[in-house]
Amino acid sequence: MSLQSFIIFATLVFGVFAETPYSMCATNINGVRIDQFNVNNCTITPCQFKISSPINFALNFSAIIDIGNALTQPVISVYRLILLDISALVYQNSLCSMINCPIYKGTIGVGLTWGTTLGINTPGTYTVQVSIVDDLQTVLCTRLKVQLTL
Repeated sequence: MSLQSFIIFATLVFGVFAETPYSMCATNINGVRIDQFNVNNCTITPCQFKISSPINFALNFSAIIDIGNALTQPVISVYRLILLDISALVYQNSLCSMINCPIYKGTIGVGLTWGTTLGINTPGTYTVQVSIVDDLQTVLCTRLKVQLTL
């Protein structure tokens, strides 16, 4: 394999498996295991975006519990945190409109993609929270830092 072929191969492999730095909101949330989390191919913290540019999320997870059934409608949400307990909703959708439900315990490789903007016109560093709630139970909650620039 030539050096050029190797570089292209390595770029493809590491680009596909690039992980965006994130932290879990709490240690007692155990509804899913995150297999991969990618936001605009960001690999550093804070992730840097231009104001009003689209932010594309890709989440791949495995279910530890059953999620969504005939009686519940799990919701995926993206929030911009303002203070510790104050947030602004910037995106929300029914999880079952994005993928087939129910998702049974033990299901691996559940993939989601969606895009949004943060609705902020002021440069700065912000915390973004992604969560999935099913039947009033948080099954996923993760946070990442983003820096918005002009």
